[in-house]
Amino acid sequence: MLKFYKKNSISWFFFDMSIPDTIEYMQYCPTETAFRLSEFETKIFPECSWVWLDYFYKTEEVDYKKYYNLSKKYKVVVVSPELHGIKNKLNEDWIDKFYGICTDYV
Repeated sequence: MLKFYKKNSISWFFFDMSIPDTIEYMQYCPTETAFRLSEFETKIFPECSWVWLDYFYKTEEVDYKKYYNLSKKYKVVVVSPELHGIKNKLNEDWIDKFYGICTDYV
């Protein structure tokens, strides 16, 4: 499957893992591994190419400008709050400034 993705220039990455799993994946494919940032996980893994920005509780307090600066070095994908049952929306001023968004909506 990995050969297919690479051959067809499909953008893909491994994400949403525990820190030990992230470290293991970084050893084999660092350019396709995302480290997660959240209110619980704050360690930046410079070997990775992707950031999985995932907040579980206080999405209205997320400083997107702070994370936008990361997008100069990483492909940042933001998790939409509804995936965690949070009713407030992402700050729409920032949605198009990141590489992608993970959501249930189209």
